Amino acid sequence: MKPRLDATSADVDYFNPFQLRRLLLLASGAASRLAEITDFEEASRLLVELSAARGEPEQDLLGIAAAPATSLKELRRIKNLAKRMLDDAPQAAQAAAARLLYHVAVAAAFGRCAVDISSRPLAGRQVMYERLALVFSGQPIANVFRHAADRIARL
Repeated sequence: MKPRLDATSADVDYFNPFQLRRLLLLASGAASRLAEITDFEEASRLLVELSAARGEPEQDLLGIAAAPATSLKELRRIKNLAKRMLDDAPQAAQAAAARLLYHVAVAAAFGRCAVDISSRPLAGRQVMYERLALVFSGQPIANVFRHAADRIARL
């Protein structure tokens, strides 16, 4: 029989993978606003809905941003689109998906091209990227975050 979990003592050995991902995101100050999204497919679906509602239908933005062959120019376009989508998102989950897209594009540009396309300091992103790589492990965007975190660590 599993011991009962309470607020003062929780044994992570009894958490399922989804609960662990959620816990890691919530523990991350920088990544806490992404906590609503822990699944690549769900985020992709929300982004398709959001782009269609904006009258600019886009397909598989996360997949394109995560693809190794995506150009720096395209990553900049996706980052800027993500910012506009974030401003227009009517629901918290859609805003979280747009925020995730933004971070995937920025992380891909830095991880693959060593180009920082964000005006925010790199220093604060390493831990966030490491946590997001864990949260999305086994999903297409995990390697994007891992490569960006590794590159930041080598600076």
